[in-house]
Amino acid sequence: EGVDPWEGGEPRSVPKKVDTRYQQTSRVHRYLCPRCAAPNRYPLSPTLQRLLKAMLSLSRTARTLRGAQCARRFSAEIPIKTVCRIVSCDVKDEATAVKMDALLAEWKAVLDTVPGVTGLERRVCKSEWDYATTTYFADIDALKSYLGDAATQAKADAIVDKASALVGGEMKRQNFVYDKM
Repeated sequence: EGVDPWEGGEPRSVPKKVDTRYQQTSRVHRYLCPRCAAPNRYPLSPTLQRLLKAMLSLSRTARTLRGAQCARRFSAEIPIKTVCRIVSCDVKDEATAVKMDALLAEWKAVLDTVPGVTGLERRVCKSEWDYATTTYFADIDALKSYLGDAATQAKADAIVDKASALVGGEMKRQNFVYDKM
């Protein structure tokens, strides 16, 4: 004989042998899951079920937030000295890559007028036909001034639009912190 903890302590018979299914799941899950709740010997009231669901939701939220804080803390430890902007896409073949090189020459002429730009690099993977350009900046302020300059961004958008039409797809733009090791 056992005592039902949910029903005010009334004596109730509890089988001695425990089903191994219940050892693998938590008590909260067994009471809230519709599939697992059917064989429950001690059903919960609807109010208690709502309370347990809320507590379970809060614990999931707390775990998520705790992970976000850890990621935030980790990213704050990476010093931002030099930055770069990578623009990448997929080209169909070598002829398209050569046309992209012509657009890159136009882009280089624009970048020569931007203060804080320290270099430009192009990479082509000839087996997958990935095409990427990297523009290097002296510091984060140079990148911010580049992104904030409306005239330069208009020229950049015009060249990216031409490139998008040429490759028939999307141009991915992404900023990075980089260090030479």
